[in-house]
Amino acid sequence: MFKKSLLPALITASLTTSTMSYASLFDISVSANGQTYQASFENAEESIDSFDTSNLDANLSNFNEITDAALGVLNYRGLEMRFEYLKDSSVVRFSVPSINIDETFNGATREESTDQLGDYLKSEGGDMLNKINKALAAVSPTDPVAGNPDSLMATQVANIHSGTISDTNTSTNKETFDTDNKFDLGVRFGSYQVNGSDVESIHLPLAYTFNFDSAPGHKLSIQLPVSYSRTNDKAETYSLGAGIAYTYPVTDNLSFTPGISYGAIGSVDLGSVAALESISLTTRYDFELFNQQWRFGNTLARVRTLELDFDDYTINPDLNNTIMVNGITWQSVPLNWLETEVFFTDTRYFGDELFSERSNEIGFAVATPERATYLKFKVGASYVFTDRSEVNGFKLNMGSSF
Repeated sequence: MFKKSLLPALITASLTTSTMSYASLFDISVSANGQTYQASFENAEESIDSFDTSNLDANLSNFNEITDAALGVLNYRGLEMRFEYLKDSSVVRFSVPSINIDETFNGATREESTDQLGDYLKSEGGDMLNKINKALAAVSPTDPVAGNPDSLMATQVANIHSGTISDTNTSTNKETFDTDNKFDLGVRFGSYQVNGSDVESIHLPLAYTFNFDSAPGHKLSIQLPVSYSRTNDKAETYSLGAGIAYTYPVTDNLSFTPGISYGAIGSVDLGSVAALESISLTTRYDFELFNQQWRFGNTLARVRTLELDFDDYTINPDLNNTIMVNGITWQSVPLNWLETEVFFTDTRYFGDELFSERSNEIGFAVATPERATYLKFKVGASYVFTDRSEVNGFKLNMGSSF
């Protein structure tokens, strides 16, 4: 037999920032002959392609596309890139000053030089792309790989921690332990602003848990999380993951859950792809204090990127981070019709530099008591604050199980 449950659906009202203005992901400023024009984009390829002779000729009067020098400064999701046509030359210079990238391409024409740059990025510039993607995790508030609450690294570890800590079926007593297997269907909706950009996301943390009749409290969980997000209503990102975890109860109150997870994320619009592997250990301890029920959870995870082939590219940003999550939950004595809980979670990142390396969440939830034949409904709210003022705000949480 198996027991179906709908995990709490998380509906995030908004994560507010210090500014509510709409900000583009890619902004370029091109200067030549004392003139400047600016353009904004929500697609990586479009932003890079904007620096070509036809665009310069169309936007700058009296521009000679063969002999005049021109400089394009591209804000690539927080990372400055430079494109330069040298005077009286067909040479195209590409540089990223913050990470010491400086390359020149010399074709018969400027168009040919630009084509050489594109070919180099695809066939020979793997190391360059890896350096760029690693730098983006440190400077970009909307990077899909790491460094913000909606990134693959953050959601992967959050799923590992919450999947163990939120489980209510932990008893090792054969008389009270629920031995039915459980199929978890969850949905988490998010909408927040970070550094002026608007991000909306849908996360589906799908899982199936095997409970062992002969060993109450022992369980094997298989996770298949799926995510989709959209930035500034245009730039789309997709991710898919897989994980397995085994819970080993030491006592009725203490358990250890080692696990391993994999995930892949890709966004053509954001110009980013990556694969992640995490190895984790989650410790859970339930205890009573002042006649109230408390739950402490700790997750220690080692996360690293893996090499991923995408189109003509082979990408590995070479991120390697240790993540620690500590959380405490207070569960009030349940009434006949109501249960409440208050929680606080602290997440810290160590290792390679990320845009945000610490986040905290404090919140509460109210739920109907769990009964074998009744629908359980849960609603709550929380406030998230990080070490970056650009990523602070509120969440609303709703869900049910049956």
